Amino acid sequence: MRWLSLILLLAACDSPSLWFHDRPALRVAVDGTVFHVRLRGERAESLRIGPGVPMPREKVLATARVAIGRASGCTVLQIDGDEAIQRATLDCPGQGGTPLPLDTVFVVLPG
Repeated sequence: MRWLSLILLLAACDSPSLWFHDRPALRVAVDGTVFHVRLRGERAESLRIGPGVPMPREKVLATARVAIGRASGCTVLQIDGDEAIQRATLDCPGQGGTPLPLDTVFVVLPG
């Protein structure tokens, strides 16, 4: 039983929700915080990864909003979540409601 708990814990480290499981992760760094952003239509999910410094939920959501905007090329209309996983609704004018190609990987360094 202990092994099962350990396996489930490790599997959740960078695992998207079922809605985004088949989407590639776009790695985006904002102010030293790294996110894996996955896109599906006008929805996005980001996972804060790495040895993150503890931050208030509001700061994580604000930083995730920037990361999702950069990864999608869209305006983030709404975002919610916690310190680990964030979900957003996007507005993608001029793109027919479709974010940028999912096979593009963005690496944005703070600076």
